[in-house]
Amino acid sequence: MVMRKIGFAALGFGVAFAGAVQAQVLIAGMADGKDAVALDAIKKIEDKVTMPDGAGKVADYVRYYAPGELAGRKLIAGVYVRKDKLADARGTEGAAPVAGADGVVLTTYSKLPRMPAGGCDMVTTYYDTGLQRFFLLQEAGRDAAAARCNAAR
Repeated sequence: MVMRKIGFAALGFGVAFAGAVQAQVLIAGMADGKDAVALDAIKKIEDKVTMPDGAGKVADYVRYYAPGELAGRKLIAGVYVRKDKLADARGTEGAAPVAGADGVVLTTYSKLPRMPAGGCDMVTTYYDTGLQRFFLLQEAGRDAAAARCNAAR
């Protein structure tokens, strides 16, 4: 796994792609968080996130959120699965829908959904709750972005 530094927090991270069969955007060293993900934080994320080229609107996806911790920082991981591809996602057991937030589901970082390759049917984002900004994800040949399509195109 390649480790890179992000400018705003001097933390190391890696974006891991497990090949065409199981592509997933992961941060190396991230662990399940202990704090609950608040609905106001989810609304803030969804209001601010810029979906990657090739992805639909946020409302086109079921959005899974999980608390995570990395080097003392509290992050919220978001994995968005296109509603019409939900049957293709794996690892969604035990997730709990959020009352009053259509299409929003809470889970743990280790149980976020996974999906075989398929373009932007799954999108991942990470939000740093302390800095109140997105953890920028890098991919070879592309600018850093707040959200990335998971699967190879």
